[in-house]
Amino acid sequence: MVFVALGAAIRSFMFNLRPVVIIDAAHLKGEFKGTLFLAVGMDGNNQILPLAYGIGKSEDGESWTWFLSKLRDCVGEIADMAIISDRANSIHVLTNIGFGRWARAHCPGNRYHYMTSNSAESINSLSRFSRKMPITQLIEFFRESVQKWFYDRRLQGMQESHSLTQWAQKKILKKIEGSRTWTVAGIRVNSFVVDDGGKRGVVDLSNRSCSCRVWQVSGLPCGHVIAVSRFLGEPDCSHYAFSCYSKEVYKKTYEESINPLPHRSEWVIPEGLGSVLPPNITKRQSGRPKENKRILSRGEEPVPVYCSRCRTYGHVRDVCLDPMKSQIRSQKSSGKGKEKETETQSSTDDIFPSYNLAEF
Repeated sequence: MVFVALGAAIRSFMFNLRPVVIIDAAHLKGEFKGTLFLAVGMDGNNQILPLAYGIGKSEDGESWTWFLSKLRDCVGEIADMAIISDRANSIHVLTNIGFGRWARAHCPGNRYHYMTSNSAESINSLSRFSRKMPITQLIEFFRESVQKWFYDRRLQGMQESHSLTQWAQKKILKKIEGSRTWTVAGIRVNSFVVDDGGKRGVVDLSNRSCSCRVWQVSGLPCGHVIAVSRFLGEPDCSHYAFSCYSKEVYKKTYEESINPLPHRSEWVIPEGLGSVLPPNITKRQSGRPKENKRILSRGEEPVPVYCSRCRTYGHVRDVCLDPMKSQIRSQKSSGKGKEKETETQSSTDDIFPSYNLAEF
């Protein structure tokens, strides 16, 4: 098995990202079959950040246990950390991996709004062609991708002018429009009740909580909090968002750089390393084989493709580009008519000459 975690991505997750890890697996498509394991986080701009990836024999409990134990060695103990998965049987039955509760339905503290593994599946979709490569090239593909994302997002963070990320701004603006007609009444200091036309929301600014739990779950102020902010006469409600959505934290997330892999001649190879043999894959991959490379039997020759229009081999009538006989006859007849018309006009001009009246 192979496990790879880039130090810059791990440190960004530990100090700048929300404590949510999304995991998923995908099958390899190259000569040596296996499974790609992936763990990603989400930054303050709702962008995917790969934290760790690895290769295993198959998606079973043993492989997931090994992969997640290595991930825990990298991130250590993080309070209220949650792992979101697609609830595959090989993941859901695990208990001894060092994390508290980690299935999709269990979060040991705050519940987050990432309740699916779509983010990790997006990375798997991005690597659908790279998963046909050899293992070393696949690993390098992920490193190059993270290197590019760190550079692009670092420049994006430098151009931010608002106190929050662009994604967080759009979310808050949408909630501002939806809560304009809501009414607010005070209860006590820093405690308010908001009538939204349906179920009321009780906002406690001291504990940074709302009874609808949207504020605690997403980290962004809900419509009730925004209505309270408007009631208090505050010009901006962005300070109610969690710090992970701020521009400064977003810039810190990508302040490090991912270095390219040096040439093989510059590698520092420790002594005493043993040779690694190709993996012994004993379990056949599920699904029908994509390519049919069956050897033809004796006398089983392929039938040549024949076109009845141009009477040649290599294609069929429906895709033939040669014109039909009726089209050729119509072109000839239209050409003859044009010649006769030209001759008639020329002869008529000789008998009845034309004059320009402006010359008189």
